[in-house]
Amino acid sequence: MRGVKILFCAVVLLGIWIAAPDSALSTEKQENHKKDSTEKSQEKSQQPSKQAQILVETAPILKEMPNQSYPYIGSLSFSKKSSLASEVSGIIDVILVKEGERVKKGTPLAVLNNELLHNEILSKEASLKQAKAQLAKTKKDYVRYKSLYESESISFKEYEDALFDMQAQEGNMESIANSLASLKAQEKKKTILAPYDGVILKKLLEEGEWVAIGASVFDIAEVSALEATFEVSFEILRSLKEGAVLEVLIAQKKYQATISALIPLGDAKARTFPVKLSIEDPESELIEGLEVQASFQLKDDKGYFAIPRDCILPTAEGNVIFVAEQGRARRIPIVIKSYQDHKAFVVPLQGDLDKTDRVIVQGMERLKDGDFIRES
Repeated sequence: MRGVKILFCAVVLLGIWIAAPDSALSTEKQENHKKDSTEKSQEKSQQPSKQAQILVETAPILKEMPNQSYPYIGSLSFSKKSSLASEVSGIIDVILVKEGERVKKGTPLAVLNNELLHNEILSKEASLKQAKAQLAKTKKDYVRYKSLYESESISFKEYEDALFDMQAQEGNMESIANSLASLKAQEKKKTILAPYDGVILKKLLEEGEWVAIGASVFDIAEVSALEATFEVSFEILRSLKEGAVLEVLIAQKKYQATISALIPLGDAKARTFPVKLSIEDPESELIEGLEVQASFQLKDDKGYFAIPRDCILPTAEGNVIFVAEQGRARRIPIVIKSYQDHKAFVVPLQGDLDKTDRVIVQGMERLKDGDFIRES
């Protein structure tokens, strides 16, 4: 009985040993089958399919020069202002204009008292008349003495004295005539005239006041010559040229202006430089102190990539765009240089851009770098 039990155990153990390799083989086959299925699934997921492609819309990329315009505000002023001074002294008899009045060139503005000067002129005129008569007499004497000398009726000394008398009288008459002309010029200057078409800004003296030589009587400005000064950056300054014409806005109206001066004297603190514009005012309607709005173009020799501004995506790392490249979306970080209308001028930070590329303008919000795409 014990021998039978031993035999039964041996048979069971032999059966287990024989079945073990088949079970291991079956397990190995199952594992290999699972591995093959996983690899096939991964390969299938890596292949593009219509279901995995994201529908997008694209636009061309252009290479352009940006037109950068910067607004500035200045103040209108008269470019030609004068303090009219008197060339002669005297008391102001009458002032013929008032402040704010527009005058033409040569218009009398004020008259100084010239009573004493007028009397002196009358005296000189009488002296000149007397000198002319005296000269006429000495000339006749000279002619008579010359004839007598030639006939040897008088001595050379007598002839010579007659000649000197005539020459002295000629000199005296010329002196009196010059003095009279000077007095008449002074009398003319007793009336102060407008030096050009302009407007009286201020009366500095009143009637009855004494005017010394060189004292200012009026402040006057030329109304047709107006200018505005703007403080601009050095980049703007070197982009401008004298003589260039542009439009400015004054009191909601457009006027033609010309760059009259680029002044190379900057503000050391603000790092700005003065630019002067000469403004045309054909109707003489502008006044000093009005605000002037002007836009200056910044010249930029570098070309940038021009893209629709709506295709730019802001991220935590900066602005990015997506371009279509062989059926996939390529992510490119960019720097925005400027905007113009609906365009943005950009420079790529990483990777390259080309005019042959197309930027994604619709559907880019759902994209990641390398996603499969399909253009609509």
